[in-house]
Amino acid sequence: MRRSTFNYIEDMLRDYPRYMDNYEQLKVDNKRLKKRNEWLEKDNHELNKEIEAAYERIRHLTIRIEELF
Repeated sequence: MRRSTFNYIEDMLRDYPRYMDNYEQLKVDNKRLKKRNEWLEKDNHELNKEIEAAYERIRHLTIRIEELF
């Protein structure tokens, strides 16, 4: 049996506050996750710079050791 358009609209209106609560929560979560992503990208960039510096130190030490022998 098909539901009437009125029943369908009535159900939508009844559930609207719940959908809006979910939507608002998703917006908050999205904002929080975007901020966390920015922090992680910054941390990743800083770690990459530290790794590059350590690699350079190792390369220079390797050259010095080779020069000794």
